[in-house]
Formats: sequence, structure tokens, C-alpha cells
Amino acid sequence: MVLQLRRVLGFYPHRRRTLLFHPDGERCIYSIGSTIVISSFTDPENQTILRGHVGTVSHMALDPAGHMLISAEDGEDSDVCIWNLETDSLHFRFSEHDFGVSSANYSADGLFYVSYGAQDKMLFISETASSDIVCKRKVSDLDLACVLFGGRIKDERGRKLALYNLLGYTQSGAIVSFTFNPKTSTVQPIPLTTGPVKRVVRDIAHCTKDRSLMIAGSMSGEILVIDAVKNTFLSSIQLPNGAPIECITVFPGDGKDLDSIRPVYTTYERLDAFDETIAAGGHGFISIIKGQGNNWNLCATLSVPGRVTNLSADSLDRILAGTDNGSIILIIQDDSSYKAVPISENHIAPATSACFAGSGDSTLLITVAADNTCRIWDLKDFYPGLTIDVSPNSPSAVYLNEIQILIGCTNGDLLIYDIENGDKLLSIQGADRIAVTSLYGHRTRILVGGSHGDVREWDLRSRKMVGGHKEHTLRVANLSLTGDGVIVSAAEDKYIIASKNGTRVSDFLAEGPIRGMTLIGDTCAISCGRIVALVDVPKRRQLNKVELGSRMTSITHNTKYIFAGSEAGTLYVFTHGLELVEEIPAHAADKNLHYMACTEEWLCTMDSDGCVMVWSM
Repeated sequence: MVLQLRRVLGFYPHRRRTLLFHPDGERCIYSIGSTIVISSFTDPENQTILRGHVGTVSHMALDPAGHMLISAEDGEDSDVCIWNLETDSLHFRFSEHDFGVSSANYSADGLFYVSYGAQDKMLFISETASSDIVCKRKVSDLDLACVLFGGRIKDERGRKLALYNLLGYTQSGAIVSFTFNPKTSTVQPIPLTTGPVKRVVRDIAHCTKDRSLMIAGSMSGEILVIDAVKNTFLSSIQLPNGAPIECITVFPGDGKDLDSIRPVYTTYERLDAFDETIAAGGHGFISIIKGQGNNWNLCATLSVPGRVTNLSADSLDRILAGTDNGSIILIIQDDSSYKAVPISENHIAPATSACFAGSGDSTLLITVAADNTCRIWDLKDFYPGLTIDVSPNSPSAVYLNEIQILIGCTNGDLLIYDIENGDKLLSIQGADRIAVTSLYGHRTRILVGGSHGDVREWDLRSRKMVGGHKEHTLRVANLSLTGDGVIVSAAEDKYIIASKNGTRVSDFLAEGPIRGMTLIGDTCAISCGRIVALVDVPKRRQLNKVELGSRMTSITHNTKYIFAGSEAGTLYVFTHGLELVEEIPAHAADKNLHYMACTEEWLCTMDSDGCVMVWSM
């Protein structure tokens, strides 16, 4: 094996309940687009990838035993996947929904699971053991955002009935309770009250000791306790800052349910059963609150970077939080206080380009992404030592010119930063007339390729364009500079063009649109259509080619190998003579592996789904 996967970078924080504790307590589970990653808290290279989704993962939940993971996805042809966490493999695929599944989770006893499609409005309840559908209902009159499976309903004496409670909240912030009867295979929705004042609810959770009780977090900064069976508002607390609550979670506690049956003359008071610790997150804060009956105690409030979009808690009283700036944070109780430990920091939108700096143990990876950031990663711990915000520009290409980071943007600007401290050195407006798609730097000489075929040469000292040619008619995929000063550019118009001092000296017409090009001495390796080819441009001759099963979209090389990526997410490794060494299903299926960069020791691949993979040779 030529390549070893060292780290998967990325985190998609925009969907609630896509960040969980792994049942072993040593790892966490999160999603990057359609990819599910299981990652260690302490070892950055200890990761497992679950591939099976095509659309963006929209919801994840564990079964009560902690052996299985259920996940849902967005997209036209959307499925629910059930994973075996003991073998890290796909156990079952539920394919009844269309146009996106907004939620999927298990009942408290693990006997059933529910899935709900926000577009098709279909609610399915299936038996876990057989995966047979036991209830199906279209709830078109409710614009639900999420549905959560609860537990069995208790009667007035605290006895469990053969009925289950489910909860949901709508896009407008209303709460709905469902009663599921397995015997009759029916489910009945009931709108719930939020007390004497109508509140707009952002997130909900079941209590652990009596799942007929629910917790709701509101836009007004209140935490509500509601009896979902009797449709009764029981208690509430207003957080001191009054900021909207974006997400909540309930600590698992000791896992003991209150099953004791009351004496015949005593009724079961649900508020007496309320004894929970709750974590609530919003913009810049996480609060931990203890609620018992009508009594509340605000234990702690922590400041965190960004808006909290994901919260999860485990039996060790730890909290796992995800924020909209790509941070994953572990919150640990230390004596009577809480402390936040950063786990990872990530791009939150697809990366667009990358390059390496340094060598050996001091190698750094530089990436830019559609979230308008440039991050410099230390490959020892895979944590970004420096993050540069290039807003309002959106970066599309990056190149390291000695100690300068060159960043090309979608508006045609060129930005230059110092790699050591991230200071902005200068900017060139209109480096390309539309959008920068490729860069090459050699000291004070900068080459810029554009989206409409322009190839421009800039002098950094004078900040002036010293050469500009519309060599191509379509997007420039890549460009480079030979030792004797010849500019070689390749574009989607199928042409490779070599020019010197503004004069075309040679060209070559490829078989299809060129998506990537890398210069190996005097030979160009290109990815075009379904082929990878070697081209001698001065002689206008194709030396060799390999035809593959899908469209090729990127290519790079080092002194030993040529690496090529496809729109199917597959990574190919060739010798310099185009002998296939290895074929790796690296990225999720049908996710365009659109860019890669390498050194003698490292390879970085990135797809259109936001997943960045770092490999060692």
C-alpha cells in the first residue's frame, strides 16, 4: 500500500444531532457532508470512516444499548442507514423516503425506530429486530422540523402502558406530541402548550427518568418543562442572558427509570419525577442547569466561540459541543467547575485548494475554503495553528511563494499574507477579470489563471500586470513555469498552451476538457474526460494514456507517483509511466475529488462535500 490515511479534516455543524459521544466514551461521532467520522479524543490519527450516504447527513442517534447508530440524509434519493458500531459496517438501509429525511432515532427501549421526511411528510415507525414497517402516516398538516422517539407512557399510578410517546417541533417553533399504539399501528398527533405565554421553541429533548416529560429551549432564552401526556406546562427557568437557546441536551444520569408503582390512593405526579441536569447552548455560551421539581439551579455558564449548533452529554457528565465556526469542544467537570477542552477546529464549507509548506516533521498544510478562511495545519496534531479570515472575499486557489501565501478569490482579487503571523501584506484587485482559478508563484513573478481563459502575469514589486493573454476560452485548470521561462497552461477548452514572452511556442489539443494538469519535467500529466494522459507539449504528441471508469477531475505528482482523482471520489496511484499501482475508494461515492496537492511525504485530497483527507506515503 502506497498511501496511509492519517486524518480526515472537516465538520458540518449546520444540522442538530450530528455530533455524538461514541458508546466507548473515548471517541466522538460526527458528520462531514455525507461522510460519518468516528474520531478519538486523544489520538488525531485514530479515525474510522462510515461511507454509505449520498446526501448530507441530517440526523444521527444511538440505540439505547450503544451497539447501533442510525443516520438520515438530505437529497432527492434519501435513505436511513443503520450501522453496526461493533464492526463499523452498514447493517441495514431503509429506503422509503424521498427528498430528504429530517430525523431518525430509536425508542427508549430500542424496540422501534422512527424516521420522518420533511418534504414527503411521511412518518414511518419500524420494528428494530426485523426492520418491518409497523406504522406509516402522512402528516401533511404539520410542518415538522424534527421528530424524537420517547418511551412508554405511564398511567396515574406510574405503570407503563403499551403506548409510546413521540415528540416533534415545527419550523415555526410549535411543539407536537404523538401517541403511538403498536397494537393498532396508529399514531395520533396532539399540539402542546408552552404555558400561559406562547413561546417559539428551537429544540426539544425527553427527560430520562420519565420520557413523558419533555424539555424545550425557546427563542426567549427560557427552558420549559412540559407534561406531553397531559399537555400541561409544569415549570420553567429564564437564563440570565436572555439569549435565544439554539440546542439542548439532557444528561443521561444513572439510567434508572422511576418504575415504582404508587399506592392505590396516591396518584403519580410527573413533576415529582423531574430531576434532570440540562445543557443549553446559544450564541457564544453553554449553560448547565440542574432542575428538580420546581427548583432550578444554574450550575455554570461557559463562553464558547461561535453559535452552538450541537450538544451531546454522556454518563460521565461530559458535554460535547459543536459550533458554527467548525469547533468541536469537550466540556469536563473539574471539581465544582467546568472547563472546555478544544478537540478540533475545521472548515465548515468545502475546501477549494491546498498546498504544503516545509518538509519532514515541520510540514504544514495550507487550505482555503468556501467559508472564507485560510487555515494552516500542523501535521503533528492536525490542529490549525493559524486561521486567516479573508472575508468578504471567497478564496478559490492558494499557492505558497516562499514565505508568502497567495490566495486567489472568486471575485478576481489576489491576496497575499505572511505565513508566519497571518498578516496581510498586500492585495491586487482584478488580478483576473472574473475569478481566479489557478495560481503559480516564483519570487516576485505571479501567474494567475482565470475562469474565462485568461492567463495573466503580475510583478509583486510594482504590483503591475506585466503580461496578459487570453490564451484559453474556458476555465484555466492549472498553470506552471518551466526552468527556461515558458508558461504552460491547461484549460477546460481542451488545450494545453506553452508561451514565452507573450508568444505561443507550442500547444496540444486533448481528447476532452482538461480538469487538472501537473508538469513532470518537460511532460504534462493531465486528467481529461475519463482518461489520464502524458503529453509532450513541445512535440505536440501524446505519449501514453489510461482510460478509467469515471470522469477524472484532479491530478498531482511527486518524484515517484502520479495521483489522480475522479468525480466518483476514487483516488488512483500511478507510476510515472502510468502503470496503475493502487485504486482507493477514498471519498464518499459521487463526491467530486476536485483538488489535490502533494509532497514526497504527504498527499492532501479534497472533495466537493467538504471532506479533506490527509495521507502519508
